[in-house]
Amino acid sequence: GHIFIRFKDYNPLPGSTGEADAGIQAFCFRFHLTKVKENQVPVEKPEGYNRDDYKHLLDDIRAGKIKRLRDAIQLYEMPNDKWEVNSEHNVAGGDAPSESLDLAEENWGWPEAGPAERERIFKRYWTHNEGLIWLLGNDPECPQDLRDDVKQWGFPKDEFTDNRHRPHHIYVRQGRRIWGEYNLTQNDAKPTFETGLPKRQPDGISIVEFEFDSHGVSKFDPRYPGVRPGYVFIAHDPFQIPYRVVVPKCVDGLLVPVACSATHMGYSALRMEPVFMALGEACGIAAMKAQASKTSVRQVDVKSVQREIVKRGGVILYENTAIVPEGL
Repeated sequence: GHIFIRFKDYNPLPGSTGEADAGIQAFCFRFHLTKVKENQVPVEKPEGYNRDDYKHLLDDIRAGKIKRLRDAIQLYEMPNDKWEVNSEHNVAGGDAPSESLDLAEENWGWPEAGPAERERIFKRYWTHNEGLIWLLGNDPECPQDLRDDVKQWGFPKDEFTDNRHRPHHIYVRQGRRIWGEYNLTQNDAKPTFETGLPKRQPDGISIVEFEFDSHGVSKFDPRYPGVRPGYVFIAHDPFQIPYRVVVPKCVDGLLVPVACSATHMGYSALRMEPVFMALGEACGIAAMKAQASKTSVRQVDVKSVQREIVKRGGVILYENTAIVPEGL
């Protein structure tokens, strides 16, 4: 199915079906680059490189949209003269590139794949990502100014020294998740009629503040200018994450802070490292409390878990200036 919406907009456009499918957010590699020649190894043409993978990006180059590396990818300055790379927002409109490091659709099988298939997907993504940088710096159809700009960059020589200076892991934005005692959804961010704020969760253990942020699910399709299925970035009020999302329905003695229970949209807001850290801490506290009280993590006194989180400086409720629910 397809859900067509414009970037930063809630409203579905004509042609949206809303039918369930296997689509998940595109992956990419979050590698590092540097301009320091003394600490640099070159970007290479990867084995399996296929110029046709970048036909829409080449169209952008011909149209004059891509004049330097940061027009095609995102670059974030890091310590030690290094820059972190991410895929640029390719929302099929304006100045955004039609394609970047996100390789949509080709990861749909990842959640249920075995090791061999995941290794194939991993290699395919790396070939695509390094190949994109190589194309921008070497393809004769790229203007010389663009090639010169890209040629300034290389992989840091002192990073990932045991892996040819390439990262070991792909950025899995969304994968297989548990079905928990509670399933977090986009509706959990909706203001209630009574308060104008998202509903309170009696077992809240953290909050979500980041936007609903899903990268593209489908490849760029010129038939749908200005939209990209799956691509959303929508603000919302902070809302709570209940303890129940980390408790699997059918497995005892287990808490899952990262691959927790949430829909595609719910997870698109939850999926940031600060939230994972908060949920991980909450799970550790819950395990400690369960052991001390000789009960299961499913039956643990969540109020005592909440009190310990707040005692340690954690935030479990955001409501104006209040961070501690009444009764704790």
